[in-house]
This record gives sequence, structure tokens and C-alpha cells, in this order.
Amino acid sequence: MFGITKSKFARNAATLMSGNLVAQIITVGSAPIITRLFTPEDFGQFALFAAVLGICTKVGTLCYERAILLPKDPVDAHSVIKLSLIILAALSFFVGVCSWTFGDELSELLGSHDLAFWLLFVPLGLLLAGAVNILRYWALRETMFRLISSVRIFEAAGAAVFKIVAGILLGSWAGGLIIGMLLGSAVALILMVRYLGAGLPRDWRVGLHEKLSKVAYEYRQFPQFASINALLNVMSRYVIVFFLSAFFGAAVVGFYNLAYRMLAQPIDTLSSSISRVYFQKSASQVSDRQFLMPGLRKITAVLFMLGLFPFAALFVYGQPIIAFVFGAQWDTAGRFVQIMAPWFLCLFCIAPSAMVFEVCRSQQVKLWINVLTAVVSVLVLWWVHSMGKPIDQVIGAFVMSNIAMSIVQLIIAFRVAAGHDRELRETTAQGLP
Repeated sequence: MFGITKSKFARNAATLMSGNLVAQIITVGSAPIITRLFTPEDFGQFALFAAVLGICTKVGTLCYERAILLPKDPVDAHSVIKLSLIILAALSFFVGVCSWTFGDELSELLGSHDLAFWLLFVPLGLLLAGAVNILRYWALRETMFRLISSVRIFEAAGAAVFKIVAGILLGSWAGGLIIGMLLGSAVALILMVRYLGAGLPRDWRVGLHEKLSKVAYEYRQFPQFASINALLNVMSRYVIVFFLSAFFGAAVVGFYNLAYRMLAQPIDTLSSSISRVYFQKSASQVSDRQFLMPGLRKITAVLFMLGLFPFAALFVYGQPIIAFVFGAQWDTAGRFVQIMAPWFLCLFCIAPSAMVFEVCRSQQVKLWINVLTAVVSVLVLWWVHSMGKPIDQVIGAFVMSNIAMSIVQLIIAFRVAAGHDRELRETTAQGLP
């Protein structure tokens, strides 16, 4: 399809997708059992914890881990790993202090008194998820796609098994869902360290300060722009979780969380895998002075064709499908799936385009896109709720605003890639290196 199915890129993407596919089969296959063991309120508590942890994880290393792919010298790549781990440890400690100090106030603000206790587990979750993410980028640099794929399977299996066991033995309890997620990350970290250990940096003393200072300055755009981009991007996604919790209660958050997770599966299975491989490939293309636009067009078109039918089916039949699979008590989640399906089709298609801003060192452009997306999302939610609209229309307005901003991001990403290619043609024509 579009001339990319026989390429090395396609083989690497297929390797990642196969692991993600199996992991998602495990997640989706276990979900009908888990949704019958836990209540929507439990899922609401879990969604709030996951939202807080997700926001912290996005900036847990100030996005320096993404720079692991960029240095030509392996020594510099090792220095980036060390820098990322040091920042992760420092920020985890800071998050722990904030959770202990302000946990009760945040829980009160979000209308969930039980959340204060679980916020104390956020630093642990941040350490686990952040370390796994750092090692995933190292594995990407080493083109160890099978390892990444296998670890993803064991992570999903570990989380699913514990959630089911906890639900059977302990009954309906949000802690079963939260601890299950943490144990899944722990399994992933153990496997990553086990199989990447020989290639990881060991010398933490000789010239450490000078090397860290060098890479910290050379890749300063990542904390300056990429980390803020990531924070704004994830906050624009999770703001609705906090909003629903504060104004509609934990049960509505649980319905929304299930709908979000079920729609996110294709993105995790396909587009995120393709995005990771595309990041590695596009970084090499920029380094080797190759054009970006042809590959970006092909990937976007392929993802649109792959996603059109399944998301259209969910848009039409989402409610009866969700109610049948997960139980009648989740009928509301099915209605949310129908509302959100067009948004996730957009997210599915534009996932690789976000990589263009980083490989072209244009994170500041993505920053402004994410600032605008976050502001628009908050304003739309507040405006629709202030008019006294029902929950379906609140979510629908949020979805429409995010679809519009997704289209804006795609258009600008194409312009950035076209600008890179135009500059490359000009320098090539002038015989410049």
C-alpha cells in the first residue's frame, strides 16, 4: 500500500505493532471481566489517578529521553540517558513532596476525597513509567524493536492479571486498578533492565558533569519546548477528566475513561508504533539530508485508510457494542464512544506528524499549537457547562474543538516538512554541505 509495505520501515513498524496488538488484545480481552468486577466509580478514581500520573510522566525527564535517538556518538547518547535518569529522580522527589503537602486540597478540588491517599503513589508510578520510557528510547536507538514489542505484551498481561485477581479476592476497590497499573510498569522495567543492561552506561564518575552539561545544552530545545508541548498536549486531553470529576462525579469519569480507553486502543496498536519508527526514520532522514514530505504524506494517508472503517463503525454502533461487551451498566460509556469516535480518527491519522516538529527542531511551533489547544479546550468546556448543557453536549463540544485543533496541527506539520525539503533543495542546488 502506497509503496511502503516492503520497506524496512514497514517491517520495523510491523514488529512494534504486533507487540502492541497482542497487548491490546490482552487489555480488551480482560476488560469485560474487569468491568464486571469494578464499578464506574472505581474506574473514575482510577482515571483521576491515571490522569495525574500521565501529566507527571509526560514531563518526568523534561523530554530529554527523546534526544537519545539524535547523537551520532554513543557516548553522548549515554550521557543523555544519565541526564534523563537524574532529572526523573529529582522530579519524582518533588512530586512526592507536593502529593504529601497538597494532596488533600487537590482531592477536594476534584470532588474525590479518596484520591488524596492514592496521590502518594504517583511518585512511584512516575519513577517506573519514566524509567521504562527512557529505556524504550534506548532500545529504539539500538533498533531492538522485538524487545520493545515483547515488553509491551508482558506489561499488559501483568496489569490485567493483577486487576482480575484483586477484583476477585478483594472485591470492588479502585486500588486494585491502580496497583495493577503500577505492577505492569514494574514488570516492563525489570524486563528492560534485564535485556538492555549490557548496553547501558556504567561509568557515572569520569567527566560526568562536563558530559551532562554538554548534552543538556545541545538538546536544550527539548525542555524548553518539547516538555511544555508534552505537558500542554496531555493536559488538553486530561482537562476533561478533571472537569467531569469536579462537576459531574466519579461515575461519569468512569464512563468517559472506559470510552477513552477503548477508542485509544487502535492508536496504541498502530499509530503510536508507526510514530516511534517514523521518529527514528525521520531523524535519520534529517541527519542524512533526505526529504521528509513524501514519507509523511504516505503515512498519513495509510493511517486514514486504516482507521476510516473501524471508527465509522464505532460512530454508528458504539453504544450497543459497548453495552453488549462490558455489561448494561456501561451503556453511557457506549454513548460517549459514538460522540468521541471522529476525534480519535483524527488523532489516529496525525500521530506521526507530531514527530516532524522535533526532528526539524521546530518545537516552538508545536508549543503554540498546544497552548491554543489547551486554552480552547478549557474555554469550550466552561462555556458549554455554564449554559447548563447536558453531559453529551459538553463532551461533544470538547470533541469538536479538539478535531479542529488536530487539523490545524496536521496542516502546520506539512508546512514545516515542506520548509525542510525546500531548504534542502536550495542548499543542494548551491552545492553547500
